[in-house]
Amino acid sequence: MEGHVAKNNESTFPSVGDLDDFLHKHDSNFIWLLIGSGNHSEGRLAFGNHHLPQTLCMNFEDAFLTYATKPPSSHLDQYMHIVKGSLENVRVMLVPSPRYLGLQNDEDCLWKFFLPADFQPMKVTEDAEPGKPRQIQAFELRMNIIADATIDLLFTKNRETNAIHVNVGAGSYLEVNIPMTVGENGYSPTIKGQLLHVDTTSSMQYRTLLEAEMLAFHVIASYPRVWNMPQSWQCEIEVYKATYHFIYAQKNFFTDLIKDWASDSAPDIYSFVPYSWKFKILFHQFEMIWAANQHNWVECSTKQQENVYLAACGETLNIDFTLPFNEFVPATCHTRFSLKVSPGVVHPLYLFFN
Repeated sequence: MEGHVAKNNESTFPSVGDLDDFLHKHDSNFIWLLIGSGNHSEGRLAFGNHHLPQTLCMNFEDAFLTYATKPPSSHLDQYMHIVKGSLENVRVMLVPSPRYLGLQNDEDCLWKFFLPADFQPMKVTEDAEPGKPRQIQAFELRMNIIADATIDLLFTKNRETNAIHVNVGAGSYLEVNIPMTVGENGYSPTIKGQLLHVDTTSSMQYRTLLEAEMLAFHVIASYPRVWNMPQSWQCEIEVYKATYHFIYAQKNFFTDLIKDWASDSAPDIYSFVPYSWKFKILFHQFEMIWAANQHNWVECSTKQQENVYLAACGETLNIDFTLPFNEFVPATCHTRFSLKVSPGVVHPLYLFFN
C-alpha cells in the first residue's frame, strides 16, 4: 500500500494536561486516550503495487478528520474508536499500475497456478464458548449521500472509453452486508440501496436514458458450502415515476458493457459453477418512450431535436425473468420473460413531436 498526502497540512493534538483532566473526570479503565484532528488541503491515497494490474486511487480536497476514543457501548469492550471527517471533490478510480510486471493475457493462468481454489466444503462456524474471543458475525458498510453526486460506469471498446453517467440526489444510500460466519446452507451477502432523483445518461450520441424519482434495489447472493453446488442470485429493483428512453442502439451498447466487465478467460469444466440470476423489476407510474422516426433515423445533432416518439404509460409494470447459467457452454440459452400490467391503467399509445 502506498499513500501520498500533499503539503500544507495541519494537525492538532490536546496537551497532556487536558488529557489528565479528562481521565480524572471520566471513571474508566483507559490507560490512555488519543484525541486529535487533521486538516489536509489536498491528498491522494493509493492501494496497490507494481505486482497488481490495477491500483485503487482516491483523490480528495479540503479534508478535515477527527479521531477520538470514548467509553464503549458494551461492557465487554475496552474502548471505542471514532473517526469523523469531511472530504470534498472525492474521486475513486481503478487505474493501471505503473511498471506492472505481469502478463496481461496470462493473468488467469498465473492466478490459478499460484493461488488455486480450495475445493473442500466450507465448515460450519461453531459458536464461541465462554473464555474465547468473540466472533465477528458480519461486515456492514453504509454510505449516505448528503449532496448531489454522480456515479460513472466506465467500459472500453476498441480502445475507446464509453460511460453511463448516473446523477443522484441527496438522501441516497447504499448498504453492504458480508457475513463472516458460515451456516448449514453457506452464507449470503446482501447489497441494498436507494437512489433519489435519478437522471441517467450515456456516452452515445442519443444521451437520454432513464429518469426516475426513486430507484430502490436489493441484491442477495448465495454461496453454498460446496463450491460447485448451484447458486441462486436474486436482484429486486423498484422504480417510482420512471421515464425510460429506448432506441435499438442501446442493445449493442449494453452488450459491449457486459463483455468488457465479464471475464474473457476460456471456459474450464474443472472450475465451472452453475448459477442463475433471478430478476424482479417493478415500475410505479412508468413511461416508456421509443423513437419512431422514418427509416429508424434519430435526430441528435442539435439540442432542439425534431423526432417522433411513441410512448406507453401505466400505473404498474412487473417484469420477472431468470437468466440460467446451469449448463457448461450450452448451444442455446432459453429465457422466459413475464410481464404483468395492472388491468385498466395502461394509457393508449400516442405520438408527439419534440
